[in-house]
Amino acid sequence: MVALAGIGVVRWALGCDWKCNGPITFQLQGLIKAPIDMNRYSWFTLVKLINCDPSAAELSMAKDKKLGQTTAVIRIQSASYQLFDFVTNSIVQGISSINSKAFHMNVLGCKDLKFISVKISAPGNSVNTDGIHIGESTGISVAHSIIGTGDDCISIGPGNNDINIFDVQCGPGHGISIGSLGKYTNEEPVKGVVVQHCTLIGTDNGVRIKTWPDSPKQGIATNLTFDDIIMKNVQNPIIIDQQYCPFGSCNQKKSSLIQISKVKFNNIQAHRHLRLR
Repeated sequence: MVALAGIGVVRWALGCDWKCNGPITFQLQGLIKAPIDMNRYSWFTLVKLINCDPSAAELSMAKDKKLGQTTAVIRIQSASYQLFDFVTNSIVQGISSINSKAFHMNVLGCKDLKFISVKISAPGNSVNTDGIHIGESTGISVAHSIIGTGDDCISIGPGNNDINIFDVQCGPGHGISIGSLGKYTNEEPVKGVVVQHCTLIGTDNGVRIKTWPDSPKQGIATNLTFDDIIMKNVQNPIIIDQQYCPFGSCNQKKSSLIQISKVKFNNIQAHRHLRLR
């Protein structure tokens, strides 16, 4: 399927819902501008992609093209929550997302999904605009990408296994985060996250693990590795926060029940320029 070159404004949600026996390629050659209305749909949705084995799919566009001036959201969903099948053995490559009104890319319940050469951009003061949010997924990788936004460049929520972040430049933003964890009763463990060869520039935080106090049940975050990371002008390079409470409405007298274990920090370099008086 090919969306030809040009500029278009989305007036209806663009969705793909496939069950297939072979590879599918969706190629975008132009610009798509999403609607300004905050209450309108997730305008680009891939569901039931792919529901067979072996299978592969690719969503791609030319490297010098960009998705929209107003807002661009790619929502890749499956769905334990949306009642759709998993997105499996797929590639999102060469996509740019600009000025999203919420998460730029939301990955839920997926397996063996790769993000390669993705570019994400939003103002540093834009609220809740995580670059790539990953939840309830296995075998997700993000590589060779540039992300600058107003929230976490990459956020890894509950229920994730085997997540690899490699060669990502982050900034502005809130850094690369595992969590928040421990807010809801139905959360599954996080096991096996590797963040490697990344550069963070001018972010509020560097690499962060965050869990809520007074968790409704016990949880696990284990085998977490941060390796060969360069930070330039990062306010808080490394954070493990088990009293995460962004709105001040938590019972902080009770400890978090999320057990964090087997965390490795290796070759983390942090540099900051200070103005001398």
